[in-house]
Amino acid sequence: KELAMYCNHYELKIISTTLTPAMRDAFRDARTVIKYVELKIMGEALGRVLGRLREQCIADMVPYANLSELIDSAEKKVLIFSSFVKAIQAGGNHLTKEGYKPLLVYGETNKDLKSIVGQFDKDEDINPLLATFMSLSTAVPLTMANVVINLNMPFRPYILNQAISRVDRIGQDTQVYVYNLFLDTGVEPNLSTRAGDILDWCKDQVEQIIGKTMVLEEGESVSLECFNNSEYHPLVETPLVIWDHW
Repeated sequence: KELAMYCNHYELKIISTTLTPAMRDAFRDARTVIKYVELKIMGEALGRVLGRLREQCIADMVPYANLSELIDSAEKKVLIFSSFVKAIQAGGNHLTKEGYKPLLVYGETNKDLKSIVGQFDKDEDINPLLATFMSLSTAVPLTMANVVINLNMPFRPYILNQAISRVDRIGQDTQVYVYNLFLDTGVEPNLSTRAGDILDWCKDQVEQIIGKTMVLEEGESVSLECFNNSEYHPLVETPLVIWDHW
């Protein structure tokens, strides 16, 4: 464990900083292939083969996810995440037809992120904010919301942690609720429920490589394994409540 952590630090903080941007990207890709070839193959298979089917599955789930019920019951505003632009767009279209005024953050709208967040904060009629994990899982505090809905689970645990910490962070004065959506097919697994298995697998693999638990960007670690229950979050005074929503 110690050697792996040392190598990762040396590669990213020492070697990478001496390279040009183009060489840096090539180096990072090469180091992944050499060091974690099985993870690289599995990751690309998941992304290229499973990814398209999973994207369609999540988008098709949106009209049946009872989003309006979750939004209307929220004490403050609502933040909705997905890995997929198609799912975010489907959610925005569906909620607009339901009479809501959603805002969307993904690749094409990233340039307007500051103004979108400003609108979300100041305009009481605008709710919810839908975003991809890639576009909004870091850096932006959104304590005007107290509910996070994940249309799907990301494959990497730290992405889930960072997304939740947009809302569950210093400055939050309200109980925070997180809903993770899954398609209910009984005992039969599906593309939605398998995401949870992949998340657990990825968490185990990463912990074997780097050592211990994930760390939030604010410098505090938190476990997200206690679903359907309350747990203490070290960044705020109120507990964090996470529900699996079928």
